Amino acid sequence: MELMEAAASGLDPAAARLAEAPKHLRSASRAMEGLAAEIQSRDDLYGCEEERWAPSCRGKVAGLEAEVMKAYMLKIWFISAGAGNKVLALQARDATYLIEDLEDMIDYRRLQSNLARRAKARRHQSDLLRALMCGWKRLIGCHGPSSSSPKSIIRGISVVNEETRRLGQLLGNGAGPSSNPAPLDSGRETGHTVVSRRHKERGEIVQMLIQPCHKTVPEMIVCIVGIGGIGKTTLAQMVFNDARVGQHFDVKCWVSVSNNKMNLTAEILRSAQPAWDGSAEKMVDFEMLKSELLRFVASKRYLIVLDDVCNSTDEMLLDILSALRSADIGSRILVTSRMNMMPCMLVTSQLYTVNPLNSDDCWALLKEHAFPSNSEDVHPDLELIGRQIAAKINGSPLIAKLVGGVLGDTRSKIHWMNIMEIALQDDTIFPALHLSYKYLPAHLKRCFVYCSLFPHDYKFDPTHLSHLWIAEGFVQPQGRAEKRMEDVAREYFDELLSRSFFQELKLGHKTYYLVHDLLHDLAKSVAAEDCVRIEDDMNCDIMLTVRHLSVTMNSLHGLTSFGSLEKLRTLLIQRSLPFSNSCFQPDFAVDLKNLLLKSKNLRVLDLSDFCLEELPRCIGDLLHLRYISIHGSIQRLPESIGKLLQLQTLRFIGKCSLNKLPASITMLVNLRHLDIETKYTAGLAGIGQLANLQGSLELHVEKREGHKLEELRNINGLRGSLKIKGLENVSSNEEARKAELNKKEYLNTLNLEWSYASRNNSLAADAKVLEGLQPHQGIQVLHIRRYCGTEAPNWLQSLRLLCSLHLINCRSLVILPPLGLLGTLRYLHMKELCAVDRIGHEFYGTGDVAFPSLSALELDDFPKLREWSGIEDKNSFPCLERLSLMDCPELIKIPLFLPTTRKITIERTQLIPHMRLAPFSPSSEMLQLDICTSSVVLKKLLHKHHIESIVVLNISGAEQLLVATEQLGSLISLQRLQFSRCDLTDQTLRSILQDLPCLSALEITDLPNITSFPVSGALKFFTVLTELCIRNCQSLCSLSSLQCFDSLKYLVIERCPEITAASFPVNFSNLSSLKVLRISYCSELRSLPACGLPSSLETLHIIACHPELSNQLRNRKGHYSEKLAIVPSVLIQ
Repeated sequence: MELMEAAASGLDPAAARLAEAPKHLRSASRAMEGLAAEIQSRDDLYGCEEERWAPSCRGKVAGLEAEVMKAYMLKIWFISAGAGNKVLALQARDATYLIEDLEDMIDYRRLQSNLARRAKARRHQSDLLRALMCGWKRLIGCHGPSSSSPKSIIRGISVVNEETRRLGQLLGNGAGPSSNPAPLDSGRETGHTVVSRRHKERGEIVQMLIQPCHKTVPEMIVCIVGIGGIGKTTLAQMVFNDARVGQHFDVKCWVSVSNNKMNLTAEILRSAQPAWDGSAEKMVDFEMLKSELLRFVASKRYLIVLDDVCNSTDEMLLDILSALRSADIGSRILVTSRMNMMPCMLVTSQLYTVNPLNSDDCWALLKEHAFPSNSEDVHPDLELIGRQIAAKINGSPLIAKLVGGVLGDTRSKIHWMNIMEIALQDDTIFPALHLSYKYLPAHLKRCFVYCSLFPHDYKFDPTHLSHLWIAEGFVQPQGRAEKRMEDVAREYFDELLSRSFFQELKLGHKTYYLVHDLLHDLAKSVAAEDCVRIEDDMNCDIMLTVRHLSVTMNSLHGLTSFGSLEKLRTLLIQRSLPFSNSCFQPDFAVDLKNLLLKSKNLRVLDLSDFCLEELPRCIGDLLHLRYISIHGSIQRLPESIGKLLQLQTLRFIGKCSLNKLPASITMLVNLRHLDIETKYTAGLAGIGQLANLQGSLELHVEKREGHKLEELRNINGLRGSLKIKGLENVSSNEEARKAELNKKEYLNTLNLEWSYASRNNSLAADAKVLEGLQPHQGIQVLHIRRYCGTEAPNWLQSLRLLCSLHLINCRSLVILPPLGLLGTLRYLHMKELCAVDRIGHEFYGTGDVAFPSLSALELDDFPKLREWSGIEDKNSFPCLERLSLMDCPELIKIPLFLPTTRKITIERTQLIPHMRLAPFSPSSEMLQLDICTSSVVLKKLLHKHHIESIVVLNISGAEQLLVATEQLGSLISLQRLQFSRCDLTDQTLRSILQDLPCLSALEITDLPNITSFPVSGALKFFTVLTELCIRNCQSLCSLSSLQCFDSLKYLVIERCPEITAASFPVNFSNLSSLKVLRISYCSELRSLPACGLPSSLETLHIIACHPELSNQLRNRKGHYSEKLAIVPSVLIQ
């Protein structure tokens, strides 16, 4: 059925709307012709650029008509493509691109005119603009129709109108495809909860991975096999994130398998240790990578997931596995592979076949994706049809989710029946894939097929992909003027995610997004005439219809002969090998320059995989360019980059080596994303012209033109951080207000800095300036550094969403503000507040709960602080987990520690010179306490919950260790105790140890007054003590009480000069549990205990004791031969 007939029949609502297309296209053409006449008349009448290109009513109307024209062209394009009419689809596509080019020409001249007017008001930019204007004029003179001169724009309008008339005639004559196009977006919710039906399978594979393995390769490999789309990757992801797997393996890494062993090895290393990537450029061949892998896996128990392995990787996998055999015997490799593509070498591994879902599970998954907001409320008629559809999709979770997304567009019974009877009449997977694409809204089709430019298993970042879609013109915020294009693009992404065109992959704390390989193949097939990816060794014979191109470096030279370079809109250049020596290759630079000279219509250019010293100057000729990504190795950018007035994203990948940004960067008035360290923006003059910036920014305030605080007035879209330095150059409250920080409602982090902490006559001035720098109340992170005012600003307590506050080097601040009123504050760091001598009720505020959300508090370098008081009748710090008090030398009073506070660090205070309380291990509820005095316990600063949770206690440097037995006796969980450099006597040590029932390990070091180890009768732990270490106790001469420690397994005696053979108990040989005995540097020990050694002893080390003993043992004379014969491991030095 033809387009017009379909519209008249009412069978195709989208085609019916196209019936009006010829009328709209003719109207738009007339408007464009009027604009051409106006441009011609202005070109004749005015010599002045800004007068010639002043905004006009007719120009605005023409612009709106062009948008309408483009919208209809897009619909024609996708309806025709969906119905298989490639000729009409390509004509509509080219007409769409011509309209966009024309819009660019007109908009470019308008931007030039605006910049010329602004430069007259900014003296510091007039010379720069004149230089750029000369470049523009040369560009216009040299490149004819591709430029934006008035004559070129008029010619462009003629070309667009001719194409439009031709398409209008085709549509008017009814020449078009029959079609069943995608319905308009129904506004369905984009929730994407995934129902997992694989709990049993997960448990079985986990057991295969963690069970003991007594053999090496190939049994170390577990292979998950199944047909495409059956859920192998999802199941592997569940196993990877399982807590049992996390506890069993030292290292986990996940890689998607490529056909290049260097790539794969590098990805394993990078996944396992992200910091390794910094040394990547040194790896020039596989042997170097293999050596690095060998070093990494040595003595580690690892799990490596190799996702999507195919049968072309046998030899490559063998090479890599040879490097993994040196790993811990418990290491495993988990592989996913399609059944019909499994490598031969995996046949002998542990196979796990993933079976299809049953019909009920398929229906549950399909229903969840069809009705994400309410999957339980399904009409009985729809459920009946839905269950029949579920029975036809062969148990594939992928198809269930895709078809569910299609069914969710409407609750029409007829629609569901059509899907079941027509679209799914073939039981294979491919009709369902095409069905899901066919029913995508047109704007989502463009976004999806664009993903074919990236390799299989590419990990997509939604933000990065959104910027590319915007640059390509795919994102149209029609009727949504209040939304940023980035927000609309993210809605596009979420919609594709909800329809399962993206697959969410959660690995630990990181989330990645992939396109399933079957869907990637689909994208390549439907995009073949528009988007192409050329990899190494592929044929570079590219169809002339291609407009979006991704190539590797090795393919770049062959691209210079491509006949449609001048029409190319996208060029992504990716490295051929992960570590090919691509830095500063002259051939590449020449090829790149030749390509750019011909590719004047580029919108997107990605050079981030290639190391350049500088960009070619001809980069400034790409007047349509909206996105450019560059490797951080670049050292210079040409000033001509300031001619890229349409540029939206300038991205630097990796550590940036630029000397500085060119001054012309401030001409890029459409720039939205400048991904570079903020220090590069700090000294730019006229940064205020970049009013569309949305990332982070740094400004060093000066008194000269272009560097004043008012440059920030109109930059209200910042989403990251804003750092303002040099605030001593702001003289008044009025000048501070010109920055209008209170209008920057999306800003996350604000840094306010003065250059010097000690300034004369600045107390009042700083206070007024800071009061004028009031941020929006939604700010989340605030840093104030070197402020010299005596009081905090009044607006501080109004920041209702503030999460993190840093007050640094504010040396004149006398009284802390009522920060307890900040209900969302989670982190508070105050340092070098030299005038604060007490912290009292004013700090807590007047609310019912003070600091209700604070989890971390740090006070550092308060030289005058003597007292920090709590408030007994107020609930304070209910969520505090971490407390740090550093360098407060006068501090003598602090509040009692709360039970929620599990990390406490105190250093160099008068009250407590040193203390550290921390969890014993990351996941443990038990605590470890390091202190230099027992006063923490005696003064009841620790909560009872703390004391009862301490399993490790280290006390060092206490000159006078006073002990309250009833206090130390409350350490009911204490298992390990260490004394070091303490002034303890035998009696004191005995009283400390007598009430510790769980003590299993004791270490005493540098206790000069101890003469004998405590008698066991007074000790409660003598039956559980397993480890005893005694070091450098110069007066210790008696160890007779050791005879009662039946559980002792490990005994170390070191540097105790008074120890002799007589120091040991007479029945020392009866210590039946002793496994290890190490005695070293005991200069008076001339012989072993007379009774002999315990028969249980496995290791004996005698090091640097009396020479007589060493000689006897070394020669094994007399009775020593019998004593040493029973010990398997003996070391005598």
